[in-house]
Amino acid sequence: MFKNAKIAVFSGLLLGAVWATPKAIAQDIPAGLGSLAYDKQILRNLQPHKAIYEVSLKSSRNGSQILDVQGDMLYEWHGSCEGWITNHRFKLLYSYADVGVVDITSDFSAYESYDGGLLQFNSSRKRGNTAPEQYRGEADLAKGEASFKIPYGSKAILPEGTIFPVKHTLELLQAAKDGQRFVNADVYDGSDVDSLYEINAFIGKSSGLRPDIKDRAQESGRNFDLSLLKNKKNSMRLAFFDAHEKTEDPAYEMSIDMHENGIVSYMKVEYPDFTVEQKLKALEPIDWPDCSQKENEGS
Repeated sequence: MFKNAKIAVFSGLLLGAVWATPKAIAQDIPAGLGSLAYDKQILRNLQPHKAIYEVSLKSSRNGSQILDVQGDMLYEWHGSCEGWITNHRFKLLYSYADVGVVDITSDFSAYESYDGGLLQFNSSRKRGNTAPEQYRGEADLAKGEASFKIPYGSKAILPEGTIFPVKHTLELLQAAKDGQRFVNADVYDGSDVDSLYEINAFIGKSSGLRPDIKDRAQESGRNFDLSLLKNKKNSMRLAFFDAHEKTEDPAYEMSIDMHENGIVSYMKVEYPDFTVEQKLKALEPIDWPDCSQKENEGS
């Protein structure tokens, strides 16, 4: 999970109540996911979850109008019986040298089929008192296009080889397991009509947790299930190139710590004139759905 109003997540409104005590995840993964051509251990490791990240300005370039960025992002990643459901919600305050403080909110949800062929999406972004910018539609790789209900009639061509965000995550996890150090992919996320990016990912060696993670978990208390971060992680650097502009310089770059279960425990996003960090402040598992009855009916 990007312009100033579209902070990246790997594409918020705070939870109003304290999360329940984390439960162990013991269910089998859905059959549609288990049948994919990835290492079975990668698929079994995947951990649906919800997380809150603290977003803050790390640095700004000379001449930048950005003085500060503060806020939170809520991220949910969970499986249905047929596909992945993701939700991202931002609530950020941007401080500008010329116009002062501007609040920016973003709400993005998506469904991606396990076979990676279909993406349904709904996006709303609002800056200050302006009218929200909205996008809603679906992208179908079999048709080679994304079609929009909002704005009505808009379409985007999806070149052969395009993939969607969760499939891209699986490609990165498989590459990391195989010892592969570079992954190139064209990824479409539906956050706007032209949200097709060529992403060059460089995968570092596996390493342990960042030193501040345990402190942040202790501060958060039972809202932060540190056991979800016990498996290995790889630091990755991703460069995002606008597929429609064909420039040598990326639109933005991202450094992430991705764990074997698909959880991202740290993110740094570098835009041309400023850099923001996203640090975990809460983390909880989500149960896999019980698909046994549906799968039995389909057999």
